[in-house]
Amino acid sequence: GGYPAKPRHLVQNKTGSVLLTSGGPALLAWPIVAGKGPMGQSAGVYRPRLGLVTAVAIHETRALVGWSDGGVDQVDLSSGKTGFLAGPRPRTELLDDPRNMRRSILSLAFHASGKRFAYVGEDGSFGHQWLQ
Repeated sequence: GGYPAKPRHLVQNKTGSVLLTSGGPALLAWPIVAGKGPMGQSAGVYRPRLGLVTAVAIHETRALVGWSDGGVDQVDLSSGKTGFLAGPRPRTELLDDPRNMRRSILSLAFHASGKRFAYVGEDGSFGHQWLQ
């Protein structure tokens, strides 16, 4: 058990009912139960690509996931649907140990409207775009 890398990003949705974490090979969405937090709960697991999750953001039921390869994906937490947004496209096999990659997404942020987002990567890459 546990995370293969240090969880550096923890974010909750506006209502405090979901906690997203980085540091693993998938986005984990932990349900928060009043008085107990995520303890004893099973997380939703979303893995649209191979690698490690390095950054997360949330707006309502939409999550942004930054990856160790420099990619950014979105996840609809209500339907489980995932989609590519930026950076390299997802691969079917890992070419490098994701803990040693130097293209990791460092930070993600939604605009208050939830209609656009911005990101910055360890290699100096950055971007912003509108969401569908």
